[in-house]
Amino acid sequence: MKHITPTTPTTPTASSMNRTALFGLATLLTLALAACGNTTRTAATAPLNPTDTAALPATEAAATEAAQRAFVYGGQDVSWTATPADSSDFRAMTIDTGTNTLSREPWTVATNGWGPVERNRSNAGSKAGDGKTLTLSGKTYTTGFGAHSTSAMTFDLGGKCATFTSDIGVDDEVGSLGSVVFQVYADGTKLYDSGTMTGSSATKTVSVSVAGKRELKLVVTDSGDNNYYDHADWAGATLNGCTTVSTVQQPPVSPVPSTPAPVVPEPVGTPSTPAPVQDTAPSTPAPVLGGTPSTPAPIQVTTPSTPAPVLGSTPSVPATDPAPTSSPSTPAPAPVQVPVPAPAPTPAPTTTPAPTPAPAPTPAPTVSGPLVITKGGTYTGNWQSNDPSVPVITIKTSEPVIIENSTLRGRGNLVAGFRNRVTLRNNKGYGLNPNVAGRIMGRFANLEEAYNITIENNYFEHGTGIYLRSFYGDPSKGEGIRIRNNQLRDIDGRQSDGAEGYNGKRTIVQAVLFNSIQRVANVDISWNEIINAPYHSYTEENMNFYLSSGTAASPYLIHDNYIQGAYNADPATNATYPGGGILLGDGQASDPSLMGHARVYNNQIVATTNHGLGIAGGVDNQIYNNRVISSGRLPDGRPIAAQNVGLYVWDPYKLGQKTPAMFANNVMRDNFVMWTKVKSDGTTTTNPWWVPDCGLNNTVCTGNVSGGKATLDTEKQEYQRWLDKLTAANVNVGPQ
Repeated sequence: MKHITPTTPTTPTASSMNRTALFGLATLLTLALAACGNTTRTAATAPLNPTDTAALPATEAAATEAAQRAFVYGGQDVSWTATPADSSDFRAMTIDTGTNTLSREPWTVATNGWGPVERNRSNAGSKAGDGKTLTLSGKTYTTGFGAHSTSAMTFDLGGKCATFTSDIGVDDEVGSLGSVVFQVYADGTKLYDSGTMTGSSATKTVSVSVAGKRELKLVVTDSGDNNYYDHADWAGATLNGCTTVSTVQQPPVSPVPSTPAPVVPEPVGTPSTPAPVQDTAPSTPAPVLGGTPSTPAPIQVTTPSTPAPVLGSTPSVPATDPAPTSSPSTPAPAPVQVPVPAPAPTPAPTTTPAPTPAPAPTPAPTVSGPLVITKGGTYTGNWQSNDPSVPVITIKTSEPVIIENSTLRGRGNLVAGFRNRVTLRNNKGYGLNPNVAGRIMGRFANLEEAYNITIENNYFEHGTGIYLRSFYGDPSKGEGIRIRNNQLRDIDGRQSDGAEGYNGKRTIVQAVLFNSIQRVANVDISWNEIINAPYHSYTEENMNFYLSSGTAASPYLIHDNYIQGAYNADPATNATYPGGGILLGDGQASDPSLMGHARVYNNQIVATTNHGLGIAGGVDNQIYNNRVISSGRLPDGRPIAAQNVGLYVWDPYKLGQKTPAMFANNVMRDNFVMWTKVKSDGTTTTNPWWVPDCGLNNTVCTGNVSGGKATLDTEKQEYQRWLDKLTAANVNVGPQ
């Protein structure tokens, strides 16, 4: 969520705001905003807020103004994915000896964030064939690709070419606008990263070796702000030094399996949580995080009692794990034969018994390198990847795959796949510092365009959560998404310093992130235990459902979860933090069926700083019968600087004003809240909810109860309540 700081006691003022990637706001709010995360441009680049072109060269200013009129980004989804119906794009590549123009060759996979990828012309509008001449810094090109963030094109080289070369940049048709990053991958390994390029950047030339590589992938991301005007050209793209004979050894050795690039980039800051209205008379607002307008004055009370440590501390990584059982890919190690010493002879006539033979030592578990699964089946073992670019397990089949009773350790993603049917159960997974400066730990599961997902009874520690993008399954056949009975510890978006430490920066991550999982039935997220410790984690929302929806007949069921902790890197002093518990309705769309139809109930949310539960958009989102508890203090008793609000219902995107309304028929009811804020002088006040948009388009807020102030003892008691609840329901979490 964005950070909002009121500028006057009574009347917030309008200001421009920074946007970050897909989760930024598209319209100005009547509140002063402070940036969240890394940003490179402000909402002034959005169509509704034209860029000031006075300081630009005349030609660039004219192009910029023309682009703002021509390319209107109105929140509609006009992304594109190539399909086999276009047979010309899916035929086999024909590689000639020497130099080959890449835009004349077919791709195997192609996606684009704004209409189709255009061959030999710019991206221009959202329709096929509406591009113009490819132009970078005044130079025109007759061949190449006009793409748009976020995009990916994959080509089957077959190991026949030596180098890939292309000029790259933001097309002149958008003037100074746009900001993108170009990336080149071969067989899953990143070979090139351009860094951020804008419409004002000079053209760059990329030339990388692809000798012996089977797959070339060209990716454009939005550089972490938004995708407005991101018209990215691969100009004059060629394959050089090609032969008609593959140079790949047979059988092929591919230690780094390729995986399709995400169509949507890393999520970043979401609209911030408004400050709640207190149940006392309003007065001077407190500066709050996550998009909060003014807050009422606190009631002066005595300082809470001495805090007790919070239960549910993070378990340490076991020194050793049991030896793996046999699996299709990694057989269990043969028993180690250890000679047992014979008993010492007993001298006569003593009756002293012979000494007990020394027990045979237990063999250490066998740990294998990264695993690539190409056939359905059940897999069990111990696997590890020390390369942050290589997942511990890559799944490359749509046949049902079960990974169970396994231990995974990796510096990148633990499990990754594209269009899979996957079950992960009874596993233990540990994220490791990537030891690459600026990089974060990988995800526990990174699964895109899946057909069926079940993740249950696992223990995951120190990673960047479960990420799911798009869903291609058939709910009528029982396919869906089930995330149940898992234990997650310390979701951590801190960036590595390259030496087992952290550089003070972060990438926004969630424990569970849905990205464009739309109109999907059979979704159940329940009985998960998520605990984040301060100074050992850095998550935004623990659960975020971005541009995602269930159906009216089968809404998302998000229930009976225990979520404790959401902190920035220094929660005692840093008052800038948008993270929280569970957020519904994030993002913008024009079709009500794409955002909403979710039920959040019977959850326990503890100490999640900026907010406990929130509704920021969508239709038919309902949050009810939950418990939201926070003392406003760290386990050592220090106040949390960014502490904000328990519940909120707020339409920051003004979606309720659209036609049809994209904020409507939402419900926040019957929740129990104990949310405490601690002032610098040690006095405390409650801040249970802020619901400015209850009543908007039949949205209802009723029956919510403030239980008063919470202490660290209250938080400890809430965890015990969770344990008692598990016992009463006969539910076991974590590996069994």
